[in-house]
Amino acid sequence: MVGTAPGADPNIFPLDTPVLIPGDRTLAAQLGKMGTLPWVMEAIFDQTDPLIVMVRVQDAEAATDDSTETATETDGNTEAGGACR
Repeated sequence: MVGTAPGADPNIFPLDTPVLIPGDRTLAAQLGKMGTLPWVMEAIFDQTDPLIVMVRVQDAEAATDDSTETATETDGNTEAGGACR
């Protein structure tokens, strides 16, 4: 899973690095409250206790010079202007 979590502890969830969350809601809670990853994790853990490999990426709005690149890397199917490939 790839998503954003600007409030995450960077020592536990470094940017652009796969991290294993072995069915541990406590570990997932350290992602903070903002971004896409915290609410997705909460929804997943409400249903099951899976093994999740996640990659935290920089929030496109927080990026200073790579915001278009970050959005493209996260989605992978959108060109500039929103056109699908």
